[in-house]
Order: sequence, then C-alpha cells, then structure tokens
Amino acid sequence: MIDAVTRLLAPLRNRIANMVARAVVQLVADGGKLQALQLVVGADETRGECERFQEYGFTSVPLSGAEAVVLFVGGRRDHGLVVAVDDRRHRKTGLQPGEVALYTDEGDFVLLSRGRVVTIKAGTKVVLDAPVLELAQPAADAALKGTPYVSALGTFLGALSAYAVAIKPIADPSNAATPTLTGAITAFGTAAAAALSAKVKVG
Repeated sequence: MIDAVTRLLAPLRNRIANMVARAVVQLVADGGKLQALQLVVGADETRGECERFQEYGFTSVPLSGAEAVVLFVGGRRDHGLVVAVDDRRHRKTGLQPGEVALYTDEGDFVLLSRGRVVTIKAGTKVVLDAPVLELAQPAADAALKGTPYVSALGTFLGALSAYAVAIKPIADPSNAATPTLTGAITAFGTAAAAALSAKVKVG
C-alpha cells in the first residue's frame, strides 16, 4: 500500500522538486519586451528562452557566468522564469545597513550612503542629458557654465581691468576711484573662479 502511494506521488514530488533551481547565465538576448536568458541549470542541463522578470524601472544585462534563480511553472522544465540574477564576482560589498548601490563590472557605481550622501563614480565621464540643471538648495549658489563661458568671462575682466588703468590719467587723475574699481574687478574674478567650473561641458 505504501509503495503504491509512493509511486502515485512520485510525479508530483518530482514536479515540486523541479520548480525552483539555481543556474548559471550563458547568453542574454535583450532585444525583446522581456529579456531572455540561456541558462545552465544544475550541472549540465541547458535551458534557453528563459524569461527574466526585473523590477520596474531597473534593468541590466548580466554577464556570462552570473548566477540566477529560476522558477519552472508547474515543475515543467520547458518554461523557465528567472526571478533573480546576481554576480558575486563584481557585486559591490561592504555597504552599511540601509545603503543602496548600482554598480558595473568596470568599477563604476552610484552609492546612496548613510547620512544622505550620494556618491557617483565614473571612470571616464558623467553625462547629464537635460536642458536645465537645477540646484534646489538655496545655499547652492555655484554656477556651472562650461569652458566657453569661463574663458569669455576671463577675457572680459582682463579687458575691463586694462581699460580702467588706461583711462585713469583722464578719468581719474587723482587716483581716487581707480583702486576701488580694479580691486572690485579682482575680487569678482576670484569669486567667479571659485563658483564657475571650466570642466562642465555644455552642449
């Protein structure tokens, strides 16, 4: 009797055992509405066209060799649903409780740290594709104008200073106003150099 029940339950037991598995990513097809992965399940079972479900607003293309958790609906191996992919080779480690990071295998990352600090690391450059960059804090008075603006401002201040000295014998023979003007020009140039960035490319 027990043997008969065991035999009857064997297919169900096998299906349950086959519902969840660990796998290794081989190939990724990212052109469809849902990403499709080819996986090696277990030691040597290859499964293709496994749909990968990702969190809304976040997407990635995992590298070959990344690890995955795959569900098989009804225990049938012909329909795999990938619900998680991780890569222990490149995952950013050492975060504190509550911290969040986006990262790549090249070492670039965005880190949301404790204390409300956001760190962006890029090995080449950071591109902001927006017509306006707004610094919301009232105390953030620095302006990012780009190299052409900074260069033109320097040329203007230099010309203004030279002009003030040139007209001094005529306009200010007593030298009462010229030092104040040239001092103001110098102070403005110093403040502008601190506030404006020549490293921000606009357009």
